[in-house]
Amino acid sequence: MHLVWINALFIVLTHVFAIIWGRLLSPAYVLREHPWSHIRSFEAEGRLYARWCRVRAWKHLLPDGGAWLGHFRKASLDTVDRAYLAQFIGETRRGEFTHMLGFIFFFPNVLWNDVVVSGMLLLYGVVAHVPCIVVQRYNRARLLRVWNRQRPDERIGTPKIR
Repeated sequence: MHLVWINALFIVLTHVFAIIWGRLLSPAYVLREHPWSHIRSFEAEGRLYARWCRVRAWKHLLPDGGAWLGHFRKASLDTVDRAYLAQFIGETRRGEFTHMLGFIFFFPNVLWNDVVVSGMLLLYGVVAHVPCIVVQRYNRARLLRVWNRQRPDERIGTPKIR
């Protein structure tokens, strides 16, 4: 029974740590492209997620973590102003980073849990984080498409704020 409490405490603390780390990322960091955040050609500007994951049918069911914490709201696109788009794109990177951390932090659990409990915690990590990562990547791909259509002469994968 004590392992239940250890696992529960570990999950809560790692989630809090991931959220704090994500919030501490500088605007300059989230506005830059990174190997982990780059939208790949096979993602087809988000169409992969629309077609195979049916993301449009369920993404509205996920909570907006930024809104919960009183930060940037990602529920809807309020304007296509360049600065707003850049911030929105950056916030999708921040959200993806935070959920990736939450998922990665699962792995120390295997040190003190048996295979069954580790499998259950892995399943929790997949259910809790993978859909959120998919939505962040889908939204960012679509936002980058809007960004690039505004200024075809400045086609980029990363907005540059001046």
